[in-house]
Amino acid sequence: MGDDNFDESPFVVVVTAEADPCHAEGGWSGLVTSVEAIARPRPGNGGAIWLAQGRGLGPLTTPDTEHLMGLVFWRSTGDAETFAAELTRAQHDDQFVDDLVVDDGIYQYSATVTAKPDDVTQVDPSRTGSDLAHEIIRMTPVSGKQGWIGEYNESETRDHIKHLEGFVSTSFFRDLRSDRIVEYVQWRSAANLTAAFDDARFAEHMSVNSHYSEGEALLFGITLQDKA
Repeated sequence: MGDDNFDESPFVVVVTAEADPCHAEGGWSGLVTSVEAIARPRPGNGGAIWLAQGRGLGPLTTPDTEHLMGLVFWRSTGDAETFAAELTRAQHDDQFVDDLVVDDGIYQYSATVTAKPDDVTQVDPSRTGSDLAHEIIRMTPVSGKQGWIGEYNESETRDHIKHLEGFVSTSFFRDLRSDRIVEYVQWRSAANLTAAFDDARFAEHMSVNSHYSEGEALLFGITLQDKA
């Protein structure tokens, strides 16, 4: 995202792709380049964060699948909606973009909780290095619970999770078109995330989320950050 923070470009279009790990690396480069060629010239573009080498967490995952995810940031909902529509149209003409899944939501940034209160709410090179573990949680709360589960997760992160060993930050995004929520979590390492499940309050937090929502968690090994 360059120097832009989430407050300046708070609206997000989420794009994803899947591939066999043996063939993912080359395909990711072409796909990212194709999407950026559409996004960068458009008014209101705030850059993007690309996460690669993703694998699903939990018992229902497919270990033979590698995930790519892009968070493309925009300064207004109109900018985001126009880009999403153009990207969808481009899927008919571009062999790389054709492999992409464009989320039908427009997500709005709501808050970032960091381990250190004086951290700025932006993704900068020091916090997107390949040494960090990047977790994306996508959830759909049960009917009528988006506001509650969003507030609960932010509160638990501020009060407890941010103090766990290896926690870096969590940024929260809410879909303007549905009840869905996306959380972007950074840990110092995958081992820190694994160790968090040994914490009783963290385990309870995950149990509450499983009870009141459906979704998936993906852990990414590297970032391919758009420097525009």
